[in-house]
Amino acid sequence: MASPLAYLDGTQAYGVTIGTSGVLTIGGVAYKVNNFTPDRPVQAAQDYNPNGSPNRQRVTADFATFTAELQLATSSTAPPTMGMTFTATIDSNFGAELWAIDTVTPAQTNETGAIRVAQITGRKVYNGSVTLVNS
Repeated sequence: MASPLAYLDGTQAYGVTIGTSGVLTIGGVAYKVNNFTPDRPVQAAQDYNPNGSPNRQRVTADFATFTAELQLATSSTAPPTMGMTFTATIDSNFGAELWAIDTVTPAQTNETGAIRVAQITGRKVYNGSVTLVNS
């Protein structure tokens, strides 16, 4: 028998494990994580010799962002909002990181018994500060 991808009871058979339990706490509310995908782009400065052949290059890390899907535990659980932050260890190579949410899109469905989810995106907080303006 196939294992379901997600449970409403907070247990998880396999899949995303943020920390050890697959749960993120944001603003004091625990959300089950269906998926979490960090994006860690780089910037490359390239130099060519007078003949136009590659000579050297420098690659540096750029600003990290993420996309995620969170389960809302009950029909009264509010999704997180723009500007909320959370700390999570997504990759042991980077350790615990502070992330800030910039967009939240709650899924709307009329399907009876459907698990309520919210798609969120955001960015890593560097040097303790990120400014999100909600105008």
